Amino acid sequence: MKPATSLSHRGVLDVEEFLIPAGLIEFGHNYLRQVGQRGFEGLVLWAGRPREDNAKIFDVVEVFAPKQNGFRGAKGVGLTVDGNELFRMNAELYRRRLLLAGQVHSHPTEAYHSSTDDHYATVTIPGGLSLVVPDFASRPFEVASTAVYRLAEEGEWVEVSRQAARSLIRVGDDGNDSAPSVGRM
Repeated sequence: MKPATSLSHRGVLDVEEFLIPAGLIEFGHNYLRQVGQRGFEGLVLWAGRPREDNAKIFDVVEVFAPKQNGFRGAKGVGLTVDGNELFRMNAELYRRRLLLAGQVHSHPTEAYHSSTDDHYATVTIPGGLSLVVPDFASRPFEVASTAVYRLAEEGEWVEVSRQAARSLIRVGDDGNDSAPSVGRM
């Protein structure tokens, strides 16, 4: 397996399918729901790697919730992940040769990418995903009701159409032998 640092400047732009086991989706969505029940946005991250035999497929093998601080105020809700946690998380991902290629967070109502989401994203790899789940994840996860964005090579978040998102993100058991994991990294 090649280390994460051997990727070209294109990141995961050539990936056409992100495969994620249903159990990982369930873990992440449950976490977002639990945080949302307390009135806060939540964040989970997807880590994995492109397949060696087909780099157009990215296997998500871990979903985790970094330590985060939610806040509520007159202007709305949000969350932060401090620099020490980001450093710790990135060092662990590097050690395990995993790429951070997806972030999923919840909004209290509509699913959309706010200007804060655009400017303070945790995922920074070109081609990476940012998903926004509506209504504090109070309903079961569906790609069709989730706003999906992809980071362009120029650094802008571009919305992915609902139809394209259903092809880009595949949930379920794909027969991959790698053992997925969940939790706090």
